Amino acid sequence: MAPNVLTPLDTALPMNYPGFVFRALRDDGISAAALLEGTGLTEALLVDPHHRSDFGQLRRFYVNVIAASGDPHIGVRLAGRFRASQVGLPFLTAMHAASFADAIQMLGRFLRLTFPALAFEGPVVPAGGTGSDVSVSIRPTWPLGDIAYFATSGALVVCDGIFRALLQGTQVTQRAELVVAKPEGWDQVASEIPFPVRFEAERNALIFPASLLDTPLPTHDPINLQQLLGVCERLAIQARTGGSAAGQVLRHLEESGMFAASIGQVATALGLSERGLRRQLARSSTSYRRLVQEARYGKAQLLLSDPTRSIATIAFELGFDTPSNFTRSFKQWSGIAPSAFRSGVRPTDQPGRN
Repeated sequence: MAPNVLTPLDTALPMNYPGFVFRALRDDGISAAALLEGTGLTEALLVDPHHRSDFGQLRRFYVNVIAASGDPHIGVRLAGRFRASQVGLPFLTAMHAASFADAIQMLGRFLRLTFPALAFEGPVVPAGGTGSDVSVSIRPTWPLGDIAYFATSGALVVCDGIFRALLQGTQVTQRAELVVAKPEGWDQVASEIPFPVRFEAERNALIFPASLLDTPLPTHDPINLQQLLGVCERLAIQARTGGSAAGQVLRHLEESGMFAASIGQVATALGLSERGLRRQLARSSTSYRRLVQEARYGKAQLLLSDPTRSIATIAFELGFDTPSNFTRSFKQWSGIAPSAFRSGVRPTDQPGRN
């Protein structure tokens, strides 16, 4: 199933980075009132792992950050203080990958769990390149307006920090590109980052040697990797529907495990009429049957990460009559067999989930 298109009005942006920024500037002596004015945010919300904001709230917060700090380059400087571990699950998953290339692929899939307003893409050979270098790009999900420099310059510095953490200190980025024009005073901040930046480029990108892609990660752990992939994949499914009726249905199915419940039963549990629920699901371009498949698929991934459970046991836990029916459905959802998933194979897409 393709992800729903995120809009600036969606309450989908988590507090990982805003919370870090708030704490860092409070430590620097800037008042909470100056940072939070007009945002609707509170100190409590900025440490709430379940809270999500819309873009308008965070845009105002970052405008306040720039004004209160008096530093137009505060985005770069804050990003340099941000640690890769603070990215959370996407980084923890990537660090257990077998190689740097595998880690980048996982970041492409899951970095949006922490930074949904930015798409991480690549690696690709830059235009006009010889193949000795590759690049990854950071593409805003929507126009960022007056915080474009703050957000995109900070994103490149954060990603460079992630790369160095994955390779335990190796300087990865050789050079970077930013779409924005060169800001006034850049020469004073340029020395604070470990790579040169070209401005007014076609994309926001980090360029590094292709030879690094095959570098084995010293933190590779196949057991932790499988477990963390299951968690990230489940969270990615939840993130596609957010707080909508579809999201409520998905969460109810996942929490109750009642995959055989009728849409009428679920509507009643959610305090909705069956007709109203069907109408809301249609507006979200989905259906109850599709959400049952989503919930079963997410639960199946979690159960398959537990090696003590047999595939037959998992099939019955998910409400299938026979293991073969479960295997057939799992192949439709993911394109691979449950046994292949358990052995570490991961689909790059879910062709059967449509």
